[in-house]
Amino acid sequence: MLRIFPSTHQPHSPTHLSKEKLIHNGDPSGCIAIGPDTLLSVENSQISIGDRPAYFIGEQECNLILRTEIDPVSEKRYRGYDRIIQSLRHLAISINTTMKIEMGLDPLEVQASAFGRKLHISSNFHSDKILDALRMALSSKPDDNSKSHRAQFQDRKSWDIVIEARRKRHMNKLINMFPADFSRTHFNSVVNKCRNEITQAKTIRLDSSLDDLAIAKQCESAFETMFSAMKDIREKGTSERILIHHPLKDPSLIGKLPPGVTETRHAELNIEEYLADNVDVEYDKAIEELELTPGQHVIVAMAGRFVPCATCSEIEHSSIKDGFFSPKNNQFVLMRSSDRIGKAFANEVQHFPLSVLSKDPDISRQKALQIRDNFLFNPEKLRSYGAEVVNAYSLDTDSEDSD
Repeated sequence: MLRIFPSTHQPHSPTHLSKEKLIHNGDPSGCIAIGPDTLLSVENSQISIGDRPAYFIGEQECNLILRTEIDPVSEKRYRGYDRIIQSLRHLAISINTTMKIEMGLDPLEVQASAFGRKLHISSNFHSDKILDALRMALSSKPDDNSKSHRAQFQDRKSWDIVIEARRKRHMNKLINMFPADFSRTHFNSVVNKCRNEITQAKTIRLDSSLDDLAIAKQCESAFETMFSAMKDIREKGTSERILIHHPLKDPSLIGKLPPGVTETRHAELNIEEYLADNVDVEYDKAIEELELTPGQHVIVAMAGRFVPCATCSEIEHSSIKDGFFSPKNNQFVLMRSSDRIGKAFANEVQHFPLSVLSKDPDISRQKALQIRDNFLFNPEKLRSYGAEVVNAYSLDTDSEDSD
């Protein structure tokens, strides 16, 4: 059943901001079309600012994106290639936790991916502090009681209880997987399980011509990349294997946004845009490292604390369909551990990774404008419209075990 969260507005009747209110009013309610005008934005008397397609919606407009509210989903098993996604999630949450608790910064989200001997990490905010946070996280002492850090059934809708338990548990998992003495006992056990599960065709959800052995080899390579990068951080404080990607800010928006409105491009989109902008170089390096032949797929497993938000899901789906991540390109394919869609974000300008939508600048701009206009004027056309959502939080699904 669809449930609309309380709002005084009706669909197709967004609150618009005059240019005077846009610049001077401290109340960031309403919606803003950013980038070129379209027929829809003109018909809705919506002013457009800035050079790149993006959008802003207030709380009330965000509530017009109808969702099906569900309870937090049950714990699941992370098997096969999902195991590297699980380790990437532990890494992302550990960095996020350290930023918030030890450094007093809120990155909001951290996402990571590992392939072709490189570990890619990004955050929505404060990406310049990622390496500092990682160094601090790896220097933490493991908690022998971490397995007990799970929210009880009656508390599973409580953000504070769930996130506190998860922070402790996942920090410990990161340290145990990549220990200070560089022991590979637990690491090798996990990698061996991963290889066996993949060759037994467990949990692979890829539109790819890769055979099981090639997929297993890529997963092993991703694990080895993480191990080497964590070893570098412990020994040298930095690593050539780690690439940090920073969010976009549009200089054409300076002085044109209401006070209190944040502006960013989300973490996974920063990584994806880098790959799309440097596709030939990065693909050639990846297939050399992975001993693939040209035309074989390189798997980009992506994970963070949250499932992709409504905007990121829209972009990734479009990219997989006929954009950068389309299997038909015979280059990179994107992998997530689930198809869940997180919330839409109000009071935030979200920039789009244009080259991820298409390598053709005109097509990518048109696709971005369509996504923008759907969020502003036609929410019923969004993938997230009517989709299930855990209203308490959009955290990725917990694992049911710790092996």
